[in-house]
Amino acid sequence: MFHEASHALTRTNSPLDVALAAAVKASGAAPPQIPLLHAVHFFITGEAVRRAFVQTGGAPYTPYLYSLKLFGGPFLDAAARIWPAYIDGKRTMPQAAEDLIRALAMQ
Repeated sequence: MFHEASHALTRTNSPLDVALAAAVKASGAAPPQIPLLHAVHFFITGEAVRRAFVQTGGAPYTPYLYSLKLFGGPFLDAAARIWPAYIDGKRTMPQAAEDLIRALAMQ
């Protein structure tokens, strides 16, 4: 449910959409063959819920993205390395988007 509610933050022309599109354009690489905006949305939402469970001492939580192995291993590996720094405030959204596109282009 949280994932669906957070779609308002990741619609077309949202800051995340703009950052990902700019990163793809700047890289000169072909766009990834996955629905990138939705994939990052799945990662961020799942990670937020996972962290909330850890903070409150709740049961271990595996985000849907991982339990169903959505979007493939290369995306999952790159997202797990890159987006936590954004979530923790250590990278900006555009920086994380650039890092992700660069990582996926190297696949």
